[in-house]
Amino acid sequence: HLPEARLTYLVERAAAPVVDTLPDLDEVIVVPHVRGWRRVGDDLRLAARLRRARFDVALDFHGGPRSAWLTWASGAPRRVGYEITGRSWMYTEVVPRPRDLRPRHSVENQWDLLRAAFPAVGAPDPERDPVVMGDHPDAAAAVHRRWQDLQLIGTRVVVVHVSAGNPFRRWP
Repeated sequence: HLPEARLTYLVERAAAPVVDTLPDLDEVIVVPHVRGWRRVGDDLRLAARLRRARFDVALDFHGGPRSAWLTWASGAPRRVGYEITGRSWMYTEVVPRPRDLRPRHSVENQWDLLRAAFPAVGAPDPERDPVVMGDHPDAAAAVHRRWQDLQLIGTRVVVVHVSAGNPFRRWP
């Protein structure tokens, strides 16, 4: 919808293979995942890098303390995130995200952020804007090795993921 836009995505290393093959992303920044005092230094260096990039808009799809702080530290003039006690001040535009279990998936909550950030584009539509996932060669190779170890090559397998850790990520 915004072909001139440059899209950068921050992601933790474990989730990088899910997004780094997406054709619409111009850059994927892997957030260091260290513990202790080293993390403070890493986060400060990352914040400086984000500020130097001079983003126009930053969206916090996660809503956690670290992602909220990095959104704020980016210095983007428009910072869109969820209305969460103790973190809303880091955003210039706040979007409600009820914490109770209801028939709504987290992706729909994320679409609320997109609507707030880009009202002229209109609401995301699953028919017009399908979810796309790339096929990361490292991930495919790891699955192939695992299936070989389990002697599943050539076998039909159905995977059912019955739940999620957070209630707002569960489909009704």
